[in-house]
Amino acid sequence: MDELKWNSEGINKFIKEAMAIVTDVDDLVRKIKENVRKMENMMRVWHENKLFERKNKPQEPNELVQIHESMVVVKLE
Repeated sequence: MDELKWNSEGINKFIKEAMAIVTDVDDLVRKIKENVRKMENMMRVWHENKLFERKNKPQEPNELVQIHESMVVVKLE
């Protein structure tokens, strides 16, 4: 491992490259956090306004699919 000091040759290049990498990582982390916040908000809305509610009585699979599809279309419009 090379040892760099503040007066080492090439220190400015090292600092510039390191800063570029750190800036890229910071931008990426900020975007990830923003996306997580958006997903949390979207899931909160989904929780409050359910796309589908299951009935207590047994239903045929085809009937269940039709009910689900009709509810989803209305919610997504």
